[in-house]
Amino acid sequence: MRMLGATAAIAVVMAAGLAQAEDKDLPPVAVYLVQPKAQFVDTELQQRIDSTKDMRYAFSKKLVRLVESPEEATIVLEVLGRTAQSTDQRKVTRNAFGQLGSESMKEKVVAVKLTVGDYSTQIDGHDAENEYTVGGSQWKVAAFNAVHQIENWIKKNRDKLAQK
Repeated sequence: MRMLGATAAIAVVMAAGLAQAEDKDLPPVAVYLVQPKAQFVDTELQQRIDSTKDMRYAFSKKLVRLVESPEEATIVLEVLGRTAQSTDQRKVTRNAFGQLGSESMKEKVVAVKLTVGDYSTQIDGHDAENEYTVGGSQWKVAAFNAVHQIENWIKKNRDKLAQK
């Protein structure tokens, strides 16, 4: 009985290893990241530009190959905007005079449109204000979270993307 269990465990590990090897053998998916442009630069445009730069930096080179035009791409991504949404949590603050106050915590959200042919969906990258942010702003963490979700979407839909 033990031998059967050990054999099954080895088979599962080998199958997982083969699946990972197959992923590594696949070429990266061509992705175009729309660079936000407008006649005039305002706060909203600058925020979209900043999040686009953060996302460009975050993609795995093994899974995604960033391309220079939408015609070369399998997937087109566009940062739609950024918002700070109030959460149910509150944090205690102290002002310069030592008085305590309370304010609603904000969750940073970067909204990204993912398009493949006629299909499109919105992916929202989140960062709760109470989470630790290492090496960057909460907006950067939210953009990285969006990239992580996009990469997971690519992995789940890889076989369908190959048909495009």
